Amino acid sequence: MAIIMKQNNTNNPTMFFKQSGSSESAKDLESKSEKIRSSFGSTTISFGDALTTILESLLKLRNEYSTKDWDGYGAEQINERSLIIAERFAMSLPFEIPTPNLYVLPNGKIVFEWRKSKRQIFSVSIGDDNYLSYAGLFGTDTTYGTEYFDDKLPEIVVSNIYRVYSTWEKRFA
Repeated sequence: MAIIMKQNNTNNPTMFFKQSGSSESAKDLESKSEKIRSSFGSTTISFGDALTTILESLLKLRNEYSTKDWDGYGAEQINERSLIIAERFAMSLPFEIPTPNLYVLPNGKIVFEWRKSKRQIFSVSIGDDNYLSYAGLFGTDTTYGTEYFDDKLPEIVVSNIYRVYSTWEKRFA
């Protein structure tokens, strides 16, 4: 049995997978799988709304900021390696974390920002070197720093994202 990877739409960052085989057992399994899929009607099973939104936003940023001087003041184009790291970062986020706003800085770095109010905000800047630069304002308290990212989110980053949303605050032992 082969797994065929097919991208449904070049503007869609999500991928759809289909199993195919030639034996009678494979055809029977495909028939049963199709019945199960059709029972969901128009319901879509996906990574989750937040992740899908983030991946779509990254694709839009890539298209919008792919040329130098996109701001008219000499801004760098979005960095492809930063996009790859930003996608890995997004896929590492816990599912229950609210969808952040995404921005591109004039130096080509990508910013993820979680904001509850003007005094409850946390942002992470992602460049092409696997380092996450972060800063947060929580009432009168501030935090900032740099952490290495290697497919596992640093606990301090996750903790500060939760800190923005006090009802979702997560404590680490």
